[in-house]
Amino acid sequence: MSPNPTPALLSGLADELSLMIPVVEGLSALVFDHALNVGPGDRPGVLTQAQAVDDLSQRLEALRDLVGALSRGVEAGAALDAMPLAAVADRLRAAAIGGGPVPAGGTDAGDLLLFG
Repeated sequence: MSPNPTPALLSGLADELSLMIPVVEGLSALVFDHALNVGPGDRPGVLTQAQAVDDLSQRLEALRDLVGALSRGVEAGAALDAMPLAAVADRLRAAAIGGGPVPAGGTDAGDLLLFG
């Protein structure tokens, strides 16, 4: 093992996240297709689930890009500034500065790209 395995570990983590993204995108499409075939009364709930899966896909992409940037030596603040999901970047920035856990939370208005 090299003296500092962190960059390689972060690169491997980015690769793992990349493998998850198509699976989650497939789930999003599956749930959306399901929404087209349910009754009108069930459709809003199913669409909400589809949006949640799409949100998960976007978060995975943002985290993959963040971890990839960190593995290439990009400074943490700059990598967080480049994140497209501001709410996620803000929570991670707060965790890095404060050293505490990342608080759970949903996406803020305007932060989610529906079925992007």
